[in-house]
Amino acid sequence: MAGMEKSYILNREFKDSLRLYQQHWMWKYRLGWNLHPLIKVPESSKEGESFKIADVGAGNGAYFPAREHLPKIVTMETLNALDDIPAELVGVFDVVHVRTFTAVIRNNNPGPIIANAIKMLKSGGHLQWDEMDMGSLVAKRPNEATSGKAMQYLLEGCLLSMKETMGLKFDWISRLDEIFREHGLDIVDTFRLDATNDLLKPMTDNFLTGMEMMSCYVDGEGNMVGTKRNWVEMWSKAGEEINRGVTISMDMLVIVGRKT
Repeated sequence: MAGMEKSYILNREFKDSLRLYQQHWMWKYRLGWNLHPLIKVPESSKEGESFKIADVGAGNGAYFPAREHLPKIVTMETLNALDDIPAELVGVFDVVHVRTFTAVIRNNNPGPIIANAIKMLKSGGHLQWDEMDMGSLVAKRPNEATSGKAMQYLLEGCLLSMKETMGLKFDWISRLDEIFREHGLDIVDTFRLDATNDLLKPMTDNFLTGMEMMSCYVDGEGNMVGTKRNWVEMWSKAGEEINRGVTISMDMLVIVGRKT
């Protein structure tokens, strides 16, 4: 448990690359863009030479092409978003983009991430944060005749285990715009989107792929660590409901702030 509290809960393997790629696709599909349209990107290559974007938290990076296949203007580096920002990255970027940091934020406080992102921004630069609201996570039934109780029980068990073993809380997500303001950012836009019907199945597959990785965190009785809920039993019963069309649904949030 001590290790779980300090480490990233998910893996960094082949299956995870597929999960992250699908996650990226879902965001692009739902939003229709990667950068918010109110963030003005230079149209000419000459103007764009000095325009810099930092994508913080790009997962394991394994779903990107080899460095040799990336555009010459793209570089990839390892950075701990919670550590002090290297001097050469301070005040360098026009945009800092953060996405799905739910499993990274500790003590219900995204402040250290936001503070570091602000340090990286030029004056007038933008911080865009895209997040899945775990507080809105629910099982969704295809019709009233189909039960979703087992799926809901599984979801609640996963969230309880993350809370008990790693101290993860999700209250901060719904007040992220307020936290932006507390750090001196001007809010450019903030909105919440639900999962459209055509996204419910890929969202379910993506989320449960991540939750399946948690199956290694069980106690001697097969219960998820921090709970009295048996993983195999929960997973099996939820799987039966999934085969009958039960999915999950979770809101997607976007907040854009501007550094003055």
